Order: sequence, then C-alpha cells, then structure tokens
Amino acid sequence: MEKSDMINFSSLEKELQAALEADRKYQRENDAKFRALNQNVASYEEFRDIVLASHLKPLDRKDISGAPRKQPWNPIAFDSKRESPLSEEVQPQLSEIKPRSASEFIRDWRRFAGSSLEKYSLLVSLGGKALQEIFRTEVGLGLLGDFLLILSQCLKSGDEEIVIGVLDGFSRTGRFGLNLSLLSQTEQKACEELFHKLQVAVAYEAPEDKEDIFASRACPAFLVFDTAAFLADMTIELPCHCKPEETHSVVWYYQKQIGSMNTKVLTDFEGTKVVESSKVGRGSDLRSRFSIRLFSLVIFRVQKADSGHYICGTASGEFFYGYDVDVQEVCQVLFPWNVKSRTQVQAEPTGIKTEKFEVFTSYGSWSKCDRCDVQGEQMRVGLCYVKSIYLHVRYQRESDTVASCGSSAVPQQFGLSSSSYGAKLEVRNCHTPCPTKPTTSPERQALLKFLEFDDRGPSGVTIHFHNHPSDSDLVLTCPGTKPQYAVAWDKGSTPLYRSQYMEGMNKTSRVFIDTGHHLNFRPVQLEDKGSYFCWLQGELAAEIRLGVYLRLGRLRQISDPESVYALQVILVCYAGISAVFLLTVGVRFIWHISREETSADIDRT
Repeated sequence: MEKSDMINFSSLEKELQAALEADRKYQRENDAKFRALNQNVASYEEFRDIVLASHLKPLDRKDISGAPRKQPWNPIAFDSKRESPLSEEVQPQLSEIKPRSASEFIRDWRRFAGSSLEKYSLLVSLGGKALQEIFRTEVGLGLLGDFLLILSQCLKSGDEEIVIGVLDGFSRTGRFGLNLSLLSQTEQKACEELFHKLQVAVAYEAPEDKEDIFASRACPAFLVFDTAAFLADMTIELPCHCKPEETHSVVWYYQKQIGSMNTKVLTDFEGTKVVESSKVGRGSDLRSRFSIRLFSLVIFRVQKADSGHYICGTASGEFFYGYDVDVQEVCQVLFPWNVKSRTQVQAEPTGIKTEKFEVFTSYGSWSKCDRCDVQGEQMRVGLCYVKSIYLHVRYQRESDTVASCGSSAVPQQFGLSSSSYGAKLEVRNCHTPCPTKPTTSPERQALLKFLEFDDRGPSGVTIHFHNHPSDSDLVLTCPGTKPQYAVAWDKGSTPLYRSQYMEGMNKTSRVFIDTGHHLNFRPVQLEDKGSYFCWLQGELAAEIRLGVYLRLGRLRQISDPESVYALQVILVCYAGISAVFLLTVGVRFIWHISREETSADIDRT
C-alpha cells in the first residue's frame, strides 16, 4: 500500500476532538445568548461580552481558601496551554489550506487560535475574490470584526493592494451592511486605524526605487543651489534629493541671502503640523506655514517674502542640498477674448533687452478645463526669466544662461531685484464633456461610506460643513487640491469665473479667487452663506456648506481693531485729563506763590 493511501488515525482523532469541542462551544454560547436575552442587557456590547465569557466558570470555596485547585477557572486557556504542542504538530501549512465553503474556512481559521500573523497570512493568501466566493451568503457573526482586527494589527508594508482587495471582497458579500452595523466600538476603532494606514500608504506610496535614490545620488562636495521659480499663494514642495543613509531626520535652514546672519531653522522636532493651506494666512510667519514630509519641505501659501535660500541638513550643521527659490506675484492677468489683453500679449514678445541681459516671459502648458459639461476656463502661468552670460555659476539651472528674474543667480547690477517684474496669468474659455463614471454596487458604497466617514449628497460628492462668524476673513480650500490641479468654484448653480472674481479684477470686491485657487472672503457677510462647489481637474470634487452667524458675546483681543481704537481713545483721554490736572496744579502753585509775595510786601510796608 502506498504512503498516500494510509489513514492517519491520529489526525482523524484530533479532528474529531476539535469537531466535538466546536459543538460544545456552540451549545455553550447558544445557552449564553438565551441567558443574555432573559437578563434584558442594555447594549449589544454587553450581550457580546456575555457570549464571549460563556466558557468561564466561577471559583469554588476551596479555590478561594488556598487549597489546591482542581477545577480550572478558564478551561479554554488551560486546554490551549496544555495542548499547544499537539496543536503545533497538526497546524496546517498555508499552501495546504484551500477552503471551499464558510464552514471549511471557519474550521481552518480556528486551527490558528492565538496566532494573529498566521490568520493575517491566511487572509492575504486567499485574496478578495476567493473570500467573496467563500462568504457569498454572508460573513458569520463576529468574523468580520475579527478580520478587521487582524488586518489592522498585522498590516505589512507592500500588502496594501491585497488588503484593499480583501476589503472589497467582503463588501460584495451578502448582508454586509448588517454586519457593519453590528461591529463593536473596538472593531470600529480598528477599522478606522486600518483605513487610515491604507490612506497614508496610498498617499505617500513611493516608487520601487525610491529607497535607492539617496544611496545612488551622492551629495555634492561643494554646496550648490537648484533654482526654482513659483507662483505666489501656491503650496510648494522642496525634496531633499541626497543625504547619508544613516541620517533619519533632516533640518531645513532658510537664509534670505547667502552669508546672512539672520537664519531661520525649520524643523518638525516639536510637532509642527499644518494640514490645510486654508489654516494659514498670507501675513503669517514662515515657521507657521511649513511641514516636513518624507524629508521634503512643504510650504503652504508661499509668498514673495519667502524667496531665498533653503538648505537641507542636520541639527549638527551638516548640509546636503540647497534651493534658490524665487516666488513671483502676478502682475498682469490676460484674457485672450479681450481685445486690449490680446494686444498686450502680442506687443510684448521678448520684454526688455539690453547689451548684458534680456528679460522675457516663459509660459507653461495650458491646464485642463476646470469644469465639464458646462463652460469652464483654462489657465497657464508665465514666469519672468532673464537670459544672460553673466549669471553666477553656483546656481544650477536647466540652461546656463537663463534664470528667473528674482533668483540670486542674477547679478544685482542688473537692477531686477527691486523692480516690478513678476508673473503673468492667461485665462481662456473651454468646454469639455464629463467622463463616464463606473457604477458602484450598494455593498461597496456601504463599505466606502463606513470607512471614509464622509457623507455624499445628491450630487455624489463629499459634503463639508463650516460655520464662520460674520465680519471676519475666511479662506476656502478645495479638499484634495494640489498646485498643478485646475480648480474652479461655484456658488450653488452660479459659476464663479476668474474673469469676474480673479484677485485684482475688482478693487472693491470682497469675494475673490487668488492665484493659489483659494476662495477668499474679506470679510464674510450673512448673505455669503450657502453651498459652494469646487471642481478638481474638470470633475466635481466637493460641496462646502457655509453657515454665517453673528458674533455675540465674543471675548475681545488686544489685536482687534475695535480694541486698538478703544485703547487709543482711553490713552488720549488719560493724557488730556493729566494735562488739565498738571495745568491746574501749576496755576494754583503760581497763584499761591504770588499771593505769599504780595503778603510779604504788605508786611514790610
């Protein structure tokens, strides 16, 4: 008889014992459920705790008095400890486990009792499609929560796509919405942590060779600077392209001019964190508008005053990489359908040209149409550049003879640093159809709604709510926007076109769109309340429902204009009263002295 035809009676006996134990567990938990129903428990968590603790037995008097304990208080834990060697012997290999039904899966799942990593490997090895086929009817009571706990605790780097597929497979099973509503608070928290980890991994997913960038790119022996020009009000990112492998954290240094004694140290060692550019204002200090992510320096709403040198290094004074940043403000907005603007574009092909240098505007490509199925707008940015053979060689550029107008590579003798040269913005109309969106099953929508924790309105976009006091400034940012994205704003069904709401178009307008695609209210009034829609890359992205309320009983601050005015009035009144008091005292003193002198003269006579 061949070896494969032999019957392993020991294995069969252990499987029989496991089946009998599973039957006893079912009866025990079933009795506990009836006891919990008779006790009229207050919540599902209490009901679940009673069922999970059904294997516990009360202590006898002999156990309490200190006598040798014959009856174990927790027989399940006792059996697992006693039979752990046997369980390790019969523990199956992952390659051998191929369940075809929910009962077979539960049998194999229980064999890995106490081993979270083995359970995680089982889920990952099966994949989303196989799990969807196994649990086609529904996922058993309590299993979905166990799956989420295991996936959250044991998530490994590189398994994000497989885990997302597993979650997608569970979302397509029967009664998925009911299983979600029965999750305990601990399981819901584990689900939140799992989805947060997946979001972070997807948002900052690096290419396969990103770890080798620092190893393959050596830092220059002599510190040079990469020149970079940006538009004001944008969010910029400066990556640290080279650093030693043993360096695990970086510090960024800022200097307006090289060799200046005024140096700002930018570090997130103290927990500096800015999540949205709308949280920072234009006039705020640079230290409150930055964040360091994966060794890269991110500056929110960059301003012209932020132009200068940025150096990546360490706290001990080692320098690895540098940037020469030139931030240009928009000095002219051009609309091609306007005859005057079209004439200006044709009248300035090269700008100013002298014997030593030439100033010109370099335009980028047109952005995508910012709306679909309705009339939209396209933009392109033109930055100011200088062409000369007298540029400083310490600054790296794409061309040895071209640099931006505000760059430190341009000699100060050219007189461009204090001039009014700046960027130009062109806007034109466009019209494009909306792309077809794939249909999503109700189960998948339930999963996305539960994991993403966002509410979607009739328009199918995320709804955000914001309340703001009247007579104060407000800046709205489209969620998920990036500097290179085309952004558009609508108030209700009314589009807010840049040809009417661009900053600088109307000096008296208090609602405008700046060059960083932010919707500004200066200040916000009661009539501004309503629904505002933002578009990203030609697709409707989010709805912001703005509520405006009157400020009643607000604590005044010294920096408020009303407080400053009140202090000025009080100081002026105090100074006036003090002056009148001193004048009165002086007059009385002089009158008293003169009276004494008069009395003395009378006495002499």
